[in-house]
Amino acid sequence: HIQNTHQGDITNSDGYFYIASKLDSCSLNVSYIGYETVQIPFSFSNSGDTLRVIEFSPKVIRAEGITVTGNDIEFFNQPLQTDQISFSPRHIASLPKLGETDIFRSLKLLPGIQIGNIGSAGLYVRGGTPDQNLILLDGMSVYQTDHFYGFFSAINSEAIKDIQIYKGGIPVKYGGRSSSVIELTGKQGNTKKRKISIYSNLITAGLTYEEPLFEQGSLFLTYRGSYSHYYRTFLFDHIYNFLTDGEGQNSLSISNESTDYSPRLSFFDFNGKVTYMPNDQNVISFSYFSGEDEINRKYDFPTNNTIAYLDAVQDAAIWKNESGSLKWARIWNNNVYSHFLFSNSKYSSKAFHQGFYLGQSQSSTDTIKISDDNKLSDLNVRFDNEWTLNASHDIEFGYSQKRFKTHYEFQISDNPSKMKLYNAVLNSVYLQDRWKYKPVIEFVYGLRVSDFSLLDKKYFEPRISFNYLFTDFITLKGSLDKHTQFLHRFSNDFMIGGKKFVWLLSNDLLDPISSNQINLGIRYDYIDLTSEVTIFKRDFINLANFSYLQFPSDAYVVESERENENNVYFGSGSSKGIELLIQKK
Repeated sequence: HIQNTHQGDITNSDGYFYIASKLDSCSLNVSYIGYETVQIPFSFSNSGDTLRVIEFSPKVIRAEGITVTGNDIEFFNQPLQTDQISFSPRHIASLPKLGETDIFRSLKLLPGIQIGNIGSAGLYVRGGTPDQNLILLDGMSVYQTDHFYGFFSAINSEAIKDIQIYKGGIPVKYGGRSSSVIELTGKQGNTKKRKISIYSNLITAGLTYEEPLFEQGSLFLTYRGSYSHYYRTFLFDHIYNFLTDGEGQNSLSISNESTDYSPRLSFFDFNGKVTYMPNDQNVISFSYFSGEDEINRKYDFPTNNTIAYLDAVQDAAIWKNESGSLKWARIWNNNVYSHFLFSNSKYSSKAFHQGFYLGQSQSSTDTIKISDDNKLSDLNVRFDNEWTLNASHDIEFGYSQKRFKTHYEFQISDNPSKMKLYNAVLNSVYLQDRWKYKPVIEFVYGLRVSDFSLLDKKYFEPRISFNYLFTDFITLKGSLDKHTQFLHRFSNDFMIGGKKFVWLLSNDLLDPISSNQINLGIRYDYIDLTSEVTIFKRDFINLANFSYLQFPSDAYVVESERENENNVYFGSGSSKGIELLIQKK
């Protein structure tokens, strides 16, 4: 921002910003969470449209003996935009944690965001469910968000530069979910020197590597994995016992004190990013993310067990995330920015449950086996543009196309398998204007239009928000949003601990979820103290209830007793509340 004025801007994810001004001389203050603020003397009238490169130095907490001195430890900030929060993992290591720094569990400290029951890392934002959050990592959709029964998030905090969280007033460039947007930007790696770090705790170990490339880019790699399948620590035993003793996940209710069981749980994730900047106007980057959870358990029962003829139970599951994205960003004439993204996100899961039953003579064994296989592929192409028309108007417009492919297969013993394959294309266009009506009043309004190939209908999502600087310290904010979601998440209770999720596409029998939200808030800023009160109300339409279905494929089947009606019940819902934030920096 320009010191002693109401003029300023917020950068995009690549760090570009543009300020239109005709001041002769001023001081430009540039700040970023966890870094020292930079102050630059500047004259707009003499420089014209000038591209400047600004470098930051990290805030360092210096120690002398056992005395720790330093300035603010920052990990989140609230811009003036309605219900947007900027969150940086840089200093969240100072927050309470289990074993290691965890991004999603840290977010629950923010108002309006909750973590579910023990054994779930899903985020519940203002009454929405985890599947209603759009989670993006460098433009790639993330579908499986946790490890180890939910005790760890699937995203390694070592790989993340910052997070933008939108609870309301969501820009129209985001779509496809009905609750919130959580946009994660991956680290680019050190462009000055090579860095290697190795870390370990009671469950996981990891390695991070950073390397400058040709003095015009960087390489960043990080790996994290559990080692409990080689060596089980007491923390692992505590977590697993909690999950199976009936108080936590209760993942197998038929176990008892005399049951012998041998669990094998493991997970890993890998993040990589290559960034190349041929000049100050262009940024080219490639990002890759993969993660996997594997659970394998066997329960052996004594011959005198109370469950007749049950000899043993074995179950196993594998969840996988695998995504890649290629991005090219360019700034044209300093006030026009374009961003082209190609990404492919894949989610897959396989599971089986096997019961061994002794025959009447206890010399023969019968086996009942249940298995399923689920795959989701999300191929995305998008083109986004930002155009600073003048000091009053910032225009954003773009187009995106997502191609979904789903596969679901279910089988019981030797019976024929049930299989469903669905493909769909989602096309969206959007236009948004950020109108600075006066130095103290700003309106953001736009429209998103979507077309989903499995439904013969256009979906319109208008959104509007405002900020009014009532005094130098008090800001009034509000927004009105509409969202449409074409994906549904089915929870399959046949598999391990009910943690088996299947993603289903909307069609004529499975209507998309629609939500409307209204927000109104007041904020007070003074030096190092920020306080904010927000009230909101959100209404949902077409919430699907899968609770009494046995198989996900039944969601696409018309029930014969109810003509032209499928097996899914639909309902509506609403959430409303008041949020209070007091932040002492």
